[in-house]
Amino acid sequence: MPVGRWFEPRAEGQPLRNVVVVTGPHRSGTTIMGRLLLHAPHTFLVHEPLNLDWGLVGVPHRFPYLTPSDTAHPAAQVLRRFLRTGEGQWLGHGKPLPANHQRMRTNRDNIRTLRPFGFTVIVKDPFLLLALGWANHALTMNPIVVTLRHPCAWVASLQRRSMHPRAALESFRAQEGFGDPVVTEILARRAWEEADLVPAGAATWACLVRMLNVQLDAGARAEVVRMEDFAVDPYSVLLQTYRRCGLGVPRNLERIVEEYTGAHNVVTPDQPVLHVLRRNSSALVNAWRTRLTEDDQKVIREITEPVAARWYDTW
Repeated sequence: MPVGRWFEPRAEGQPLRNVVVVTGPHRSGTTIMGRLLLHAPHTFLVHEPLNLDWGLVGVPHRFPYLTPSDTAHPAAQVLRRFLRTGEGQWLGHGKPLPANHQRMRTNRDNIRTLRPFGFTVIVKDPFLLLALGWANHALTMNPIVVTLRHPCAWVASLQRRSMHPRAALESFRAQEGFGDPVVTEILARRAWEEADLVPAGAATWACLVRMLNVQLDAGARAEVVRMEDFAVDPYSVLLQTYRRCGLGVPRNLERIVEEYTGAHNVVTPDQPVLHVLRRNSSALVNAWRTRLTEDDQKVIREITEPVAARWYDTW
């Protein structure tokens, strides 16, 4: 029974209890951050509910741009309804999953059995990056955790996975550049969807981070974690993140951090696997310098530098 709805605010413009959102450009560390926060006591994970291929039915765009007034937006209503009641149809490869599918049951049961007892839900979803205004207003009272990677590191990650950002760029155009003049100007330069992966990736990073900046300037409450800072001192970064999100700190945090980020882990996987959660973080931070050619680095810098300067003043 969806008894959780009795404990949650019904008004669509009122934040829910015990929700922590982890977002950021995809391939920017959202998965490892979500998994590390999941080590806090009395938590469970909801994985990418706005993903058009694997998330909830009813989301019209990748990276929907949601402001505080967009409580009636389909993506806002679908996600908030699921977190209140456990009701919602999940997708697999873009098709609705059967009712008895394990992911359907797990997501529904976690909301209905754990939420009423005060468990915190960690919503890990890169596609919430452009919905900070709405999430602050109607989803969570905690600051949103936003992970960020250097544009060259981000493009190198796309390149390792042969992951052209065509779908994201098409979403930006479908939403008319979110009405932002900088994003509109970037999209107007060329048909990035048809460009090679490196320039297309740089343009995608620039659009996403520009809109992150727009939301922060509008007052969005977010804890931006540069993964380069995380690599230098993962324990301190995590400790601060736990506390700012109102999460309990696990007793064995030092061991957990070493397990996930220590020098015994790989730097860059040999195989093009999607997620490798245990990495040599300190070595990974500059791996892009040897993986990208000098020409590629120059292209990325030319496209992203006006936006990147807020976060990365040296290259």
